[in-house]
Amino acid sequence: MAAILAIAQTTIRGSLRSRVVHVLLALLLAVTLLPVILRGDGTLHGQLQLSLTYSLGMVGAVLSLVTVWLGCTQISLDIESHRIHLILTKPVPVVTLWLGKLLGIMAIQIVLLSVSAATILALTHWKLSQAENKAELAELKANVLTGRRVFDTDRPSLDELVKQEYRRRLHEGLIDTRLPEVAQLSTLQRELKRHLDEIPFSMTREWVIKGLPQLGPDEIVHLRYRIYRAQVKSRVRERTEGVWHVKEATSKRFVSQPRDAMSGVFLELPISGKFISEDGELKVAYTNFDPEQRVAIIQHIDGPSALLPAVSFANNYTRAVLLVLLHVVAIAAFSCALGGAFSTGAAAFLVCAYLALGALVDFQTPAKGEMDVPGGDAISQIQYQVRRGVRFITVGANEFSGISSLSHGRLIELSYIFTVAVKLLLIRALPVSLVGLLLLRQRELGAVLRP
Repeated sequence: MAAILAIAQTTIRGSLRSRVVHVLLALLLAVTLLPVILRGDGTLHGQLQLSLTYSLGMVGAVLSLVTVWLGCTQISLDIESHRIHLILTKPVPVVTLWLGKLLGIMAIQIVLLSVSAATILALTHWKLSQAENKAELAELKANVLTGRRVFDTDRPSLDELVKQEYRRRLHEGLIDTRLPEVAQLSTLQRELKRHLDEIPFSMTREWVIKGLPQLGPDEIVHLRYRIYRAQVKSRVRERTEGVWHVKEATSKRFVSQPRDAMSGVFLELPISGKFISEDGELKVAYTNFDPEQRVAIIQHIDGPSALLPAVSFANNYTRAVLLVLLHVVAIAAFSCALGGAFSTGAAAFLVCAYLALGALVDFQTPAKGEMDVPGGDAISQIQYQVRRGVRFITVGANEFSGISSLSHGRLIELSYIFTVAVKLLLIRALPVSLVGLLLLRQRELGAVLRP
């Protein structure tokens, strides 16, 4: 342990002398001040989302760059300058060297992340305190500046529904067995998604939300949803009309509430706790009365969901910061392992390529609850298998981010954080680190010549 701490101290001192790190730290300072500089859409919620999304997200990106640079240079520069011979001849095991370097880098990153996160939180609260619209600020504190647990509708995943429908049609002889199965699954997916998400004019769609706790009549649960008109375009904002119906817990009667909505944005409907049944169910329905008789679209990922306050905003903010830290730890493990196995340039290229692959796969990942099926031709099936393999071993740019949940007032569950830690550290970082350590053991360190 003493050897690990000594190597960590040396790593910290060497890192703080790096000019590249100085430049990146200056960039980190500028990013931290974004909550004061950025201007949102004129609303407090827009300002909060912009501040958190850009500031905390950019802090994570800059810290990742710092981590890649430090991890890829620490061991490789020791090898190239022959300083490593002074360490390994103590003797110090290669694992101890790697752990010491990793600990030193993480000590720096934890301090930087803590200071940056605390500064962003303080500046965000200061910015909101300057707001003149006190009613909007009070609503923001109640609905967004808190961690609210999300209860989704009781609907099977699209994957399960597609497979069930395929088996039913196959049993009834409605499937052309001459066509590739994957192509028919893809067609079924589009048909079912359209059927489940679209609400024709004057038609009603019902949902059931389960697992809710018992609430008093004066307690409020918020129904969160987003509606589109005719087609899903996130940047299109149009006015539509409809009626929400909430079933009373003690009868079969629905209480109706007309509701105008702006398409493409998340909206919330406050509902009294008296509508939650004894078994924790909330039944709601929506009737489409669009002025132009267009189809209303509510995707499964867009609700409706029930939200209940669970923890404070500071608590939820800490959880989001912890997710950022887990990403940095994983990147540090990759960088240190590859930095010992290869030269600085090669290690940096490999780590950046690895992260770029993860970001690329993010764009190919289906939305939550949807089915990922290949096309019918051989090339599409190969691409599908490659995409699945890359998705399993890489770290996506947004795969585990909790910033979006934080800025919308959704609780980041501890179980989710644990799952992220297992996937990042055990499934992805550990195998790469072990391979890197093996390559470092077998590397001919004495063959490195002084320039």
